Amino acid sequence: MLLIALELQRNFQTRNQILQMQTRLEQLELRNQKLDIELQLAADPRYREGLIRQMGYVHKDELLLPIATTNHFPSN
Repeated sequence: MLLIALELQRNFQTRNQILQMQTRLEQLELRNQKLDIELQLAADPRYREGLIRQMGYVHKDELLLPIATTNHFPSN
């Protein structure tokens, strides 16, 4: 009887580990898909230029103008 109980406990633990690993695998597959999309975007020169411009870089014949912080909407 004790051996059956031990085998049932081991079976339960193994199934639990399998479920945890399946969840982890799904998370990793989702992360992999996101990275694939990022790689595809990185191959696009317009995407890279957009990232660079977000960091404040401009072409050598352009000027970087500050963004106005005033509220342009009338207050009630």
